[in-house]
Amino acid sequence: MELNENIHNYRFDENEYECLNVELFTNSNGFLLDVKEWTIKNDWSLSTLDNDFKENFLASLEKFQPYLVIAENSNTGNLITISQTTGEIYELEHEITERVEKYFVNSSLDSLFSCLKYFKEYWLLIIEIENEEKLICIFNELKHKLMNLDERVQINEDNYNRQFWNSLYHDNLNFFIERLREK
Repeated sequence: MELNENIHNYRFDENEYECLNVELFTNSNGFLLDVKEWTIKNDWSLSTLDNDFKENFLASLEKFQPYLVIAENSNTGNLITISQTTGEIYELEHEITERVEKYFVNSSLDSLFSCLKYFKEYWLLIIEIENEEKLICIFNELKHKLMNLDERVQINEDNYNRQFWNSLYHDNLNFFIERLREK
């Protein structure tokens, strides 16, 4: 209950981090539903499944009942959730036809919003850069800033690291490098 009250105290614009492909939910579209409730309310692909498979899949989501949905990674369709027991933020790889995997995002809601805020500020600087060396330098600054804001954030070159920030960082870096090379 205390976690719900703290989350509701955060004020944010629903589309505030759209440039980073992060959709923050509101009460009208699934904010603070547990993962199973969110899936029933928002995942249209449930309607395409036969009843037995659907029931089994929804039953497998019971273990994620302590996780409340706060956002979605628009690049992947993965849910960003907060653990009711620890307050930590996780990304759930939420595929109806596969199992659900959990990846750490941030140690707290405060650190999540701090990291999103800084990433957006850097992103707005980055879109103006016309030099690849400068671009890479700015991204390195961003990486260190994110890791300083939350020491549990991991950004590295490991392709198997599917952690949210690692993916967001490298997807954007690669996008902007390609954009510069096309010019």
